[in-house]
Amino acid sequence: MRARNIKPGFFLNEKLAECDFKTRLLFIGLWCYADREGRFEWIPKRIEAAIFPYDKNINVEKCLCNLMSLHLITLSTHGNTKVGYIENFKKHQKPHPHEAQSVLPEKLVVTPYKQTVPLHVMTCNDMVGQCHPDIINDDIINDDIRKEDTLIDQTTLAFLWNAVCVHLPKVISLSVKRKKQEKLRLSERPAEKWKEVFIKLNSSEFCKGNNNSGWKATYDWIISNTDNSLKVMEGKYDGQTGRGKQQTTEKAGKPSKYANLACEIINTDDPGATEEV
Repeated sequence: MRARNIKPGFFLNEKLAECDFKTRLLFIGLWCYADREGRFEWIPKRIEAAIFPYDKNINVEKCLCNLMSLHLITLSTHGNTKVGYIENFKKHQKPHPHEAQSVLPEKLVVTPYKQTVPLHVMTCNDMVGQCHPDIINDDIINDDIRKEDTLIDQTTLAFLWNAVCVHLPKVISLSVKRKKQEKLRLSERPAEKWKEVFIKLNSSEFCKGNNNSGWKATYDWIISNTDNSLKVMEGKYDGQTGRGKQQTTEKAGKPSKYANLACEIINTDDPGATEEV
């Protein structure tokens, strides 16, 4: 267990207060139980022994599910290991600089859960991948989770785009055309490799609109063909904030008659992007 901070607003938050007492206490305990990245092994009996050593009949599995239904924590499986993640942990906590590094795997995507069961359920297995928050704690939940994300199936490439490309336009729904293109792109590389493409794309200033034309990369652009993702991975858009600028030239020592005229350069790499030079 580790020393952590707790804000007074936690106790005054009326929405979070609708949870039962044991669930709220477990949430505080998880801050101390988790490592410096907010990750913890999802082993209910071990968590119970660490956080409720003197209490009996505490259904930790149920409490974990309640927290997951609020999007305060998420769960993913890596091989035989189940790992829990506390959302926005590093936003609210400042671990000691000498605290040991996390040995648990990083979460691949943020998983919003669709509501088909009530908040207070008895088993975690019924909860995973099915529930959606009845109560939303705006101060603690992951800022990247939006209502429209719940309309996108979490197994799709579009869902991964929404989770990773936070600086780019979100996907609201999947048309038949998009689904066909997704299927083609996933046949070329698995979702794990697409995550690498999206991370690189999301970190590109040029693709985020910091360019002469204001063009931004979109989901339709990246899945429209094979070449665009290859260009991203090969670094074609790394650190480029002024692509398309060209210098006027002189021929045979005489200025061109077009030297002082403004013209547009069509950027064929970026659909719809034109720049004045």
